[in-house]
Amino acid sequence: MILPVSIVMFVKDIGPDGLSLWMQERIEEGPFNDLNGMMEFPGGKIESEESSEEAGRREVEEEVGVVVNNYLPLFKRHSYIRKDKTILLHVHFSNFKDLPLEKGSWFSFKYDKKSEHLKGKIPAVNHEFIDLFLGYIKKQYEAEFLERLWDRS
Repeated sequence: MILPVSIVMFVKDIGPDGLSLWMQERIEEGPFNDLNGMMEFPGGKIESEESSEEAGRREVEEEVGVVVNNYLPLFKRHSYIRKDKTILLHVHFSNFKDLPLEKGSWFSFKYDKKSEHLKGKIPAVNHEFIDLFLGYIKKQYEAEFLERLWDRS
């Protein structure tokens, strides 16, 4: 069984040394609560009638309580196995910054150190795409290409 899931990474403070990403604490009850208390990005299952971008918007509104109308570029599709299911993760990102701090927090990342400072605090799979994302954004920053990331044309 393949479970399609969409998440949204919110990014701000992009600079020559790093950036900040917004995450929220996962509250998970029941017998499979291995991610309970971990910090992660808002997201969830993609419904059959939705695109991954639409699912990301819906999940952000449900989990965070904000409506994000700006473009959510797709960064990566990443598959992994969890609890005998294959998760196909659609990783979107956004420069939307007006997020409620009572629902989550901004975390700083340095391009050279990547996500290692959050080992044990975020799901293992998140390290993979966060570290790739940091490399990608660093290259875009150095090429002075950041503004084009948010443009649909």
